[in-house]
Amino acid sequence: TEAATDSHDGGFYVFLSKEEAQVAYERNVVFTSDVLEGKNLALLECEVAGRQHEHDNGKVCVTFCRPMKFIAMMSMLQKAA
Repeated sequence: TEAATDSHDGGFYVFLSKEEAQVAYERNVVFTSDVLEGKNLALLECEVAGRQHEHDNGKVCVTFCRPMKFIAMMSMLQKAA
């Protein structure tokens, strides 16, 4: 648990849908250096709760985020295929 703030100082960044996460990944909006280095990313379904703040840049920050279900692995190799 970490309080979500409007100043990017706390909380956990999440996407509110699988589609939003996939688009951000495909556009290299998140984890850019990790993706470019060939690291795999796990897409997880999470339970979120508590304070929620939507930043002007589209990021969503929540106070509580619990991984519940593995959805898929994403990597640059899959992206190129």
